[in-house]
Amino acid sequence: MQSYKNNAFKNANLVIFKKYRMKLLYYSLTFVILFACASKTVPLKTEKMESQNFNTSTCAENGNCVVEIFKNSALLIRKDETGQLYIEIIPGEKNVFKYSYTKKSVEGIADSGYQEIILFEFVSGEINLHLQNKDLQEANLFFGRFCYCKGESGYFRVTKGNLKLVADGKEINVDLNFQAEVPQIIHEIKETIKLD
Repeated sequence: MQSYKNNAFKNANLVIFKKYRMKLLYYSLTFVILFACASKTVPLKTEKMESQNFNTSTCAENGNCVVEIFKNSALLIRKDETGQLYIEIIPGEKNVFKYSYTKKSVEGIADSGYQEIILFEFVSGEINLHLQNKDLQEANLFFGRFCYCKGESGYFRVTKGNLKLVADGKEINVDLNFQAEVPQIIHEIKETIKLD
């Protein structure tokens, strides 16, 4: 009689285990995933990103040019599913130079807007930088063309040209000439920017 009770007890436990084993497995895996795979995030040590706008000394005809310096920033470069580049200025440990040329739109004509943007990164402090051709990518140099120009609009890496950048913390001298892989209006930037 004793062994019958033990077998009945074992069978009852086995039935309960079979009935709830999927739930037990689910909760066990959930627990392992939540607690065993948890990672600690380390915040990026950067100061607040600031930007300053400067008027340019020269600008192409029929347009408006502006230089922006983003302190404590970086370029975030992404591609979409078609391979098109998208660039965002985010907080970081460098500075970003942005030159914008916006052509005046023709009144009454749709899609007549046209803009070119030149972006690159540089470090803070005293700089005496000279980059040429493929080395321009050390500064993440990009040319952006935004217009109703099928297949020739968006951001493009610049790998042909020269960049001379001299900075002392109070003033930045930029001397850039370049050739993009798409038609462009701005080929050269020569600016001296006095920082606040």
